[in-house]
Amino acid sequence: MRRLLIGLCVLAAAVGCRHRVVVVETQTPVQPQPVQQQGEADEVEEDADADAEPPPAVVETQPPQPGPTYVWIVGRHRWIGGRWVWTGGRWVVGRPGHVWAPGHWERRGPRHMQWVPGRWHR
Repeated sequence: MRRLLIGLCVLAAAVGCRHRVVVVETQTPVQPQPVQQQGEADEVEEDADADAEPPPAVVETQPPQPGPTYVWIVGRHRWIGGRWVWTGGRWVVGRPGHVWAPGHWERRGPRHMQWVPGRWHR
């Protein structure tokens, strides 16, 4: 990287661009998201003071399964900053002999929604 920057500066000086600044931007590679264990990391009860139900679920394309023991946890809407925001699905390490039951929103009053967390069951 340093050689590339020095080479560009030398080239700029050779063509008479001594007073110009050469900026070289490199794109930082995207790090893969860590796979959450057991699928319960964000599965806690949440409240939403919302007049409207969450919008329909976003249809997601699942990335390739990281391994045979992984289970896809579907994405969901969350109530953040006074609006519904989609949080995408993810792969988690499954529990042998268990099935994942996804969470869901339930109306608990005229302006009150509550997230019922997903869970593993036999």
